[in-house]
Amino acid sequence: MVAAPVQVLQVGATDWQLAAPLSRAVALADGRQIVLAGGLTAAQTTATGVFTLDPATGRLTSDGSLVEPVHDAAGAVLDGRLLVFGGGAAHSVAAVQQLVPAAVATLIGTLPQPRSDLVTATIGGTTYVLGGYTGADAVSTVLATRDGRAFTTVARLPVSVRYPAVATVGGIIYLFGGEHDGVPTPAIQRIDPGTGIARVTGHLPTPLAHAAAFVLGGSIYLAGGRTGTAIDDAIWRFDPGGGQTAAAGTLPSPVADAASVTVAGVGYLIGGENPKPVATAVTLRLVAQSPASRP
Repeated sequence: MVAAPVQVLQVGATDWQLAAPLSRAVALADGRQIVLAGGLTAAQTTATGVFTLDPATGRLTSDGSLVEPVHDAAGAVLDGRLLVFGGGAAHSVAAVQQLVPAAVATLIGTLPQPRSDLVTATIGGTTYVLGGYTGADAVSTVLATRDGRAFTTVARLPVSVRYPAVATVGGIIYLFGGEHDGVPTPAIQRIDPGTGIARVTGHLPTPLAHAAAFVLGGSIYLAGGRTGTAIDDAIWRFDPGGGQTAAAGTLPSPVADAASVTVAGVGYLIGGENPKPVATAVTLRLVAQSPASRP
C-alpha cells in the first residue's frame, strides 16, 4: 500500500522585488492580481500611491492614489469593493477609502473613532475591524460593517492590542499577539462574531507583534514580526481545531510589518522592515510531498 502524499510548507523568496522599499502597506487580492495601497517609504514618508502588482512577474502598474496617505491601515474586499480602513501618517485617522481604478480613491465613510495599527477580517458579506490605536489608547471594540459606512460593535477583546496578526477559519476570527501596553503579547484571542464572545484561547511560544497570518490547508501560519527589539524570521503553525502551535519553518530573512495577502492558495509577504523598509517578497505555499522524500 502506497502512503498518500502529505502537504508540507514551502517558503521562498520571489525572483522579483518591488521597485522601491515599502513597509506597512495594505495588500488586497483582486482576482489573481494584488493591489498595494499606501505604506511607509525608505525615507519614512507616508505613501499615497495605489499599485496593481502581478505576483507572477512582479510587474507594478500605477493604479490611482489614496485620498489621504496612510500607513498602518487595514484593507478588505467587501461586496467586490476594495476598501482601506483607518491608518495614519502624522496622526491616526478614521477614514474609510474605496479604491477606484486609475483614479483618486473615494472617501466613503468614517470609523467611529480614529484607528491605526488595526486589522480586518471578512466573513461572508461582513467585514470586522479589530485592534488598533486611536492616537491615545489601544482599542478593544470589534466593529462590524456591511458597507464601510455603518458600524456596529459586536464584541470586545479581552486583551486590547495594536499590530496583531489576524486570520479566520470556520467563521471564527483569531488574533495573534500584538502590542499591549507598549510591549508584545503572546495572547491568542478567539472571536466568535455570531455570539459576540471573545476570549484568550491560548498563547504563542513567544510574545509577538507586527507579524502576518495566512490560512493554508485549514491551518493558520504566522510569519515574521517583532519579539520586542528583535525582528523575527520564524514561521509558526496554529491548528484551530486542537489549539496547538508548532514551529513550521523560517523565512529567508527576518521581516516585520510586511503587507500580506493570499492569492490562489499562495501567501505573499510583500516588503516590510528589517529594520528599515525592504523591497523583497516571500511566498508561502503547501506542496504535496511523498513521505519517502521528506527529510
